Amino acid sequence: MTDWEQHLEKLRKIISDSKKLANKKFDQFLSEVLQSLYDLQFCFRELEWVHEDEFGEEFTECRIILSRRVLSLLRLYEVLNSQVPHALINIQEAAIWAEEGEEGGTGEMVDYLEEDINDDQTFLFNNVIPMTIVVNLVSAIETFLDATVKCVSDIAEPNGTMDGRKYDNINFHIQTLKKLYGIPIKLDKSTNKHLDNMREFRNQFLHELGRDLPDQVQKVLKDLYGSTELKDCNSMFVLHAFEATLEIVKMISDHFKPWREKQLTI
Repeated sequence: MTDWEQHLEKLRKIISDSKKLANKKFDQFLSEVLQSLYDLQFCFRELEWVHEDEFGEEFTECRIILSRRVLSLLRLYEVLNSQVPHALINIQEAAIWAEEGEEGGTGEMVDYLEEDINDDQTFLFNNVIPMTIVVNLVSAIETFLDATVKCVSDIAEPNGTMDGRKYDNINFHIQTLKKLYGIPIKLDKSTNKHLDNMREFRNQFLHELGRDLPDQVQKVLKDLYGSTELKDCNSMFVLHAFEATLEIVKMISDHFKPWREKQLTI
């Protein structure tokens, strides 16, 4: 066997191992994650199943827009986990077939194949896919809260102005609803933890990839998942991110409805 043939044989072995890993991850996804995604889809659909008289036209539209955006992310996450791993392996396998053809190949198709396979596992599946979902969920929450503040400001005048304290975007809108409009919003401890983790990972992913997570966030991750590495807990982390998004919308809705009814009687 020539050196070239040995090299191709090594690559075939790597791809075979990757197939086994992809199958294992797919089975794990089916058994541990998929039903939760379907349950979440139903819960977000429920956000749309209200008459606009219950919350008013504008806030009802806020809920519908967020629901549709999150439902798209749920479907995307299912596709990324169920189809992309096998699709990438097929692409890599085709590169080897091209080099094995009757006319032979130049080697260019497989020069970096081993590195590409490793990168897919360590970077794409353990980082890019979960953070693509989380970044978009944080954005969806921010957009929903911003629209909610606009709905509230159309109903009542603010009671003063915000103080000079520095808040992140989500907390700024929550504090605005509480302090300026008297809507008694308070996130439960679990939702707050998951939301903090989402923001921290989002910021790290977008701005400071080489930075270590703060000790407090690492402790929370260790308590929740038994690991401070996203690669060890990304499925549960993403599921909790979806659940936190749902809880925030439900909590805002639960407080908005009686507040609106009270304002309409003044």
